[in-house]
Amino acid sequence: MTPHDTRTSRDDEAYRAFDFWIGDWTVTENGASAGTNRIVAELDGAVLSETWSGTSGVRGRSLSFYDRHRRRWHQTWIDSDGGVLHLDGGPVGRAMRLEGEGTEPGTLLPVEERITWTPNADGTVRQHWERKALGMQDWTTVFDGLYRRSADRAAPARD
Repeated sequence: MTPHDTRTSRDDEAYRAFDFWIGDWTVTENGASAGTNRIVAELDGAVLSETWSGTSGVRGRSLSFYDRHRRRWHQTWIDSDGGVLHLDGGPVGRAMRLEGEGTEPGTLLPVEERITWTPNADGTVRQHWERKALGMQDWTTVFDGLYRRSADRAAPARD
């Protein structure tokens, strides 16, 4: 990079803000198994690729990346039931919070979505997904999961 280059280096802190989520995980909610998740850094660390497999049979994929022009993180999620999320945001303290608008499954009414990933001191990560009707104040928890590193893959996954 030159002094006049406005690009952000992938070594910059902004690109590394979500690295705590990289790895192979077993996921629980309220102590019960919820599924497994694998997060891999790709394209020299510019993209986090997620592969989710839930105990309910639903599978999902997402791509998360730092948009250097908007200086925000973005995630696009799709699942095997046709669910889609488009989220934007960034770090809030040590956590990553991404938000966006979507539709309530079943009613198809517009809602706001908010997902916060928080790294814990013991190496686990809490994922708290909340939803509320547009214009309302109260958030409802959709998912409150705890990620624990899989025993067979303790090291973070990178390409």
